[in-house]
Amino acid sequence: MHDADLALWTLARAIPGATRVFHLHDLDFCTGGEQTLRDAAVAKGLDVGLLEAELDAIKPGAMHEVNWARASTPALVEHILDRYHARHRAVLPGLEELADDVESVHAAHPACPHGLGHHLRKIHEALSSHMRQQEDLLFPLIAEGRAAQATEALDAMRQAHDRLADLLTTLTALTRGFTPPADASRDWHRLYAGTRSLKEDLMEHLYLENRVLFQRR
Repeated sequence: MHDADLALWTLARAIPGATRVFHLHDLDFCTGGEQTLRDAAVAKGLDVGLLEAELDAIKPGAMHEVNWARASTPALVEHILDRYHARHRAVLPGLEELADDVESVHAAHPACPHGLGHHLRKIHEALSSHMRQQEDLLFPLIAEGRAAQATEALDAMRQAHDRLADLLTTLTALTRGFTPPADASRDWHRLYAGTRSLKEDLMEHLYLENRVLFQRR
């Protein structure tokens, strides 16, 4: 079977680094990961052959990257906590403050991202609650090999992921695809680079939980 006929999440599991290609072309391998590469390319007006070529180009190097789909459950949970939970908590307060500054300084600019600081706080609030629930309840059950007893919690986590995905869609719209205007200040560029990184990190985070960790029952 060609890569084009595989679901995005399947490719993300099989090819470490594939998500970099998906981020580059704004392909949703997380909550929309059931789409095949071919269907996702058609929906975006992309050349599926080019996407396959880009995936082929990273496959040799992928052998030397950690494939978290094959990692042990304790190692995967530790990675999620260290790489994503800790980073979200460290990054979001600074982004909120930076968004407030940009909105204040550039309020009269036609491309000013009005409401971005408020929206980042909504993401922060939703994430904080979500991560606490995982750390206090779900991850301990998984670590004890009792994931089968956490069906209700897993369903709640997936619903929370859908809400976070919706918030990311709005984040992309507020920042016009993370593209600052030609006359944007340095802080404005920093803000959009940071929010793009937040979106990519959060998509990777949700993918690892939905498509890898939560599948281990």
